[in-house]
Amino acid sequence: RVGRMGASDAAAALGLSPYRTAWELWAEKTGRLEPASGSEATRMGQRLEATILDVAEAELGPLERNQLVFAPHVDFPLAATLDARIESTGVPVEAKTSGIVGPVYGEWGEPETDVIPAAYLVQAVVQLICTEAEFAHVYALLGSRGIVRYRVLRDEQVAAAVAKAEAELGG
Repeated sequence: RVGRMGASDAAAALGLSPYRTAWELWAEKTGRLEPASGSEATRMGQRLEATILDVAEAELGPLERNQLVFAPHVDFPLAATLDARIESTGVPVEAKTSGIVGPVYGEWGEPETDVIPAAYLVQAVVQLICTEAEFAHVYALLGSRGIVRYRVLRDEQVAAAVAKAEAELGG
C-alpha cells in the first residue's frame, strides 16, 4: 500500500482516525514508520468479515470479494480495496465490526442511514470515488445489535474534500 493512498487512509488524512494520525500515515507511506500490526479487535473483525459478507450476499445477490480498484480521473494514485462489490452493479459493500471485543466504537444510527463513525464514512466515500458508484452498503456486526445494514450516498463535496486531503498528504 506504499505508493498509493487508500480508502482506509482517508480518516487519518483528514484527522478523523481513532487509530493513527496524519503524521503517522505520512511516515508509513514514506517508509519512516512500520505500519501498525492491529489489535485484537481488528483481528477479530478480519476473522468475521467473511460471515458478514455472507449475510450481505444473501440480501444483495452475488458478491465479488477483495477487489482492488483505482480512482479514475484523479491526479495521484488513489485506490480502495473493497471488502466486496455486488457483481451485477459494482456497488461497494464494506464489512465492519464494533463492540465484539471491547465497547462499540462511535455512533451507529438506524439501519439504512449513513449514521456511522466518521472514519468509516470517509472510507466509504473513497470507495465511491474509486468505483464511481452512487452509494455503498456498509454491513456492521455491532455488539448487542447484530448485523445492521447502512447506506452511504455519494456526495461530491465530501468526495472532493477527501480526495484533496489525501492528495496533499501524498504530495
